[in-house]
Amino acid sequence: MAIKRTAADAHFSSCIRHAAEWCCQHCGAVGSTPDGEAGCKLEASHLLGRRSAVTRWDVLNCVSLCHTCHREFTENPSDFYKWVESMWPGRWDILNEKRRHIIKNNKATRDEVSQHYRDEYNRMRKTGKTDLVSWI
Repeated sequence: MAIKRTAADAHFSSCIRHAAEWCCQHCGAVGSTPDGEAGCKLEASHLLGRRSAVTRWDVLNCVSLCHTCHREFTENPSDFYKWVESMWPGRWDILNEKRRHIIKNNKATRDEVSQHYRDEYNRMRKTGKTDLVSWI
């Protein structure tokens, strides 16, 4: 059964892609932007699945990938693990530690997350910065 995509997920995804300057963090492909600039399809790729609310909307748990790289890493998770570890040593350890905590995935949490990432996206666009601040 697929995990439902919420408004919080959509705002989080926009922030991840904006923070990566609308590029694939693996191959460097330029993605299409909300301003209408043409490019490849970019996706927010979670390192750990979206099932756990404590890491679902954590900036450390996501990277911007083009559809091709996302699919390649989905089909080859050990390659994804190695690439993440080479780019951000210790990130897996941090995420696994965070995953031990519990946050309820309820409407109030999703509304708070959605508002946070909506505000972050607007701030980054307004300032031209890509310093995304994680909700957690």
